[in-house]
Amino acid sequence: FLLNPTEMHLQYSIHTAQALIIFYGEGVKPEGLTEFYAEIKKQLPLAGIVVYTKSKQREIRGQPFLSHKLKDLTVRISDQTFAQPNWAMNEVILDEILAYAKLKGRETVLELYSGMGNFSLFLARLARRVITSESGPQAVKDAKYNIRLNHVINLEPHHSNVEKTLAQLLKN
Repeated sequence: FLLNPTEMHLQYSIHTAQALIIFYGEGVKPEGLTEFYAEIKKQLPLAGIVVYTKSKQREIRGQPFLSHKLKDLTVRISDQTFAQPNWAMNEVILDEILAYAKLKGRETVLELYSGMGNFSLFLARLARRVITSESGPQAVKDAKYNIRLNHVINLEPHHSNVEKTLAQLLKN
């Protein structure tokens, strides 16, 4: 199914006990991928398989994301979104951020390079308003999904590079 494979990533969610496999290679035979996905799914708790080719083709079988629990929230992370691979460390970092911020509920917080919202979702619980900036389109889609999923109303995700977001905020 994959012509001249160059790389493979394996992601796993301990919370759903599912895996997401991402392949990179020269090309893909879609019919072979469908059969491969069906066979692997019989043997593994597989959420999905994604294949990227050098010509920027993207083939998906199953779902191209995993769901994770971060403390008491659920977050979706897609194949194109960066996430801390050590999920326990993600929680440690989050605890440090929240302890350092000492938010009182009156603040407006700006999170730059915010990804899929794993920190900003929690900052929004403690601040009056959270504004985020992220240039990765899929990360922003995941952030918006996570905002809706977790019923957060004071979090404003912006799909933009940091410089543009800061320039826009300074104009206002």
